[in-house]
Amino acid sequence: KFQSRSSKVGLQFPVGRIPPSSACRPGAPGTLASLIDQLLTCLLSQYTSLPSFATETLKLAGNTVHENKQHCIVARHLPVAIGNDEELGKLHCRC
Repeated sequence: KFQSRSSKVGLQFPVGRIPPSSACRPGAPGTLASLIDQLLTCLLSQYTSLPSFATETLKLAGNTVHENKQHCIVARHLPVAIGNDEELGKLHCRC
């Protein structure tokens, strides 16, 4: 039986429709992967609890989405949410 890549990994969005040229590469500047890599490096260097940081960031991104009357969190919402929060903004600037 055919099984899509999305269903293999348990995702709801169509993974097959993302062209390889637009997929996130860890070293590419401006991508979600590079932002997450930078934040994780900063967090691990300061021994901050990662689950609470991820939860807080996603809550803020969800609030940003809700304020803009949208339905999905996209890569742009994470830096906007981090920049709008005073504590996370300071943490991000120290990296």
